[in-house]
Amino acid sequence: MVRKNKNRHSSGGRGGRIGSGPSSTVSCSIPELQKFVPGESLKRPGFVSAGESYIVKANHFKLTYNETLCRYHVLIDPKPTSAGDVMIQLAKLYGQSRLGGRLPAYDGKKSLYTSRPFPFTCEAFKVTLPDQENILCGLPRGKRHFRVQITLDKVLFGRIDSEEFYQAFNTILRELFLGRYCLVGRSFYKSQPGEGLKNCCGFYQRIQNTQMGISLNIDISCKPFINPLPVINLVALLLNRDISDDPFDFCERLKVSKDLCDVEVNFTLEKNADKKYRITGLTSQGSSQLPCPCDDSGTGKTVVEYFKETYRRTIRSRVPCLKVRDQEKPTTYLPMEVCEISDAKQISYLLSVACQHPMDHEKTILQTVNPYNEDPHAKEFGITFENKLTIVKGRVLPPPVLKFNDQGKVKEFLPKVGKWNMRLKQMVKGGEVNTWACINFASDITHAAAVAFCDELAVMCVISGMNFKGDPVLPLVNAKPNHVRPFLKKHYQRFMEILRPLHKELDLLIVILPDKNGTLYGTPFVTSKYA
Repeated sequence: MVRKNKNRHSSGGRGGRIGSGPSSTVSCSIPELQKFVPGESLKRPGFVSAGESYIVKANHFKLTYNETLCRYHVLIDPKPTSAGDVMIQLAKLYGQSRLGGRLPAYDGKKSLYTSRPFPFTCEAFKVTLPDQENILCGLPRGKRHFRVQITLDKVLFGRIDSEEFYQAFNTILRELFLGRYCLVGRSFYKSQPGEGLKNCCGFYQRIQNTQMGISLNIDISCKPFINPLPVINLVALLLNRDISDDPFDFCERLKVSKDLCDVEVNFTLEKNADKKYRITGLTSQGSSQLPCPCDDSGTGKTVVEYFKETYRRTIRSRVPCLKVRDQEKPTTYLPMEVCEISDAKQISYLLSVACQHPMDHEKTILQTVNPYNEDPHAKEFGITFENKLTIVKGRVLPPPVLKFNDQGKVKEFLPKVGKWNMRLKQMVKGGEVNTWACINFASDITHAAAVAFCDELAVMCVISGMNFKGDPVLPLVNAKPNHVRPFLKKHYQRFMEILRPLHKELDLLIVILPDKNGTLYGTPFVTSKYA
């Protein structure tokens, strides 16, 4: 997507990313930020002249639009589970009659936008929808009645650098794809059938005010989704083993807890099927050891006993339970086998984000934007897009000059294609590690192997130009991964009992983790002040 140009004097578009230029000893000051005035475009302070000039295709599409919009205030009574479904039904019932053939755009909350005024200033409508709660619970199909009041709020005139107009157009553009895609944040995804974890590709869109005018920014987005399925099945996929009645070890509990944190679930034995719980973690004990709140007689029960008596359901006694919360109770224990993932629209960052070649990336973006001009909502609001990426001028700046210590002499080195190798090179001024220690939480790493690793690390640091003292403050110690916090606290105090009289601090603590997946890394246990 980049073509070289002999012209070396060009300007770059706003919002582009420019790498670091060559290092310099000349001091510089940060320019003052210009005050933004609506209706006026920001002026860039100058133009880049260093490096080579290139022609770049940017994922922006220039657009035209109606500069007059009407905003209406929407009030729905009673409050629905999905306000969007209510407004879709209202448009079907009254679109060609009382709404005057208008095609509105709804933000899902309280604002409704139209390209022309409705035939009324304020009017109420009746909308009837099937009762989703009865359907989910297997009860006879019922109906829910809603009263929708629509009131003219304001007529908007102007440009998209007006905050109100900006919000309105992002709502309108979102409306173009709501019926065909799943909206997550500001990105749209196509939902596909299947169970378990899957990687779905979609796109992100946003209106932006650039130096070239108003444009639509579109980029590809790729997210892993969790499809509706029992939590116990998903846990089996995560751990790659059958979940019988075996207890989880520490690493398994930590992995499941991190992967399912903030995922919403339904309790399948509860009558209120619309009620959702959010997972906050996993219990350290099995369900046969977890206490339930006391019953009316004041007798305490375990989770196993409670579900046996209340729901006549036998659950796994040694498998941990989910820690969940809702608006009524701060923490509740629910067995995995009686919970299921509540919604296919949920995201869990369990898979890596996909990458595309630049040419494929361009093709995908163009396929996404082409249907915009034919959309009924786009025609209703007079929105049209150019069907090609915006061409801008960019520059590839020269790489920074690196300096290495070569046998006591400082030599300069110019990286090629953005990379270099430290092999047989030393830093001009390396750091110092005077006090260090190592704790091994990995049971499969022997004491001898851990000591050998520390020795090799020290040797490599010295070869690279650092001053690394060879002996630790205390000999290397082994520890269990389920007692990280107390162990770190205890040994930190031991280190400081030796270093404090010498007026020294611990420069480096090497922690060997128990697995390659990093399930322990980044937890509150490790990222304490003792690590």
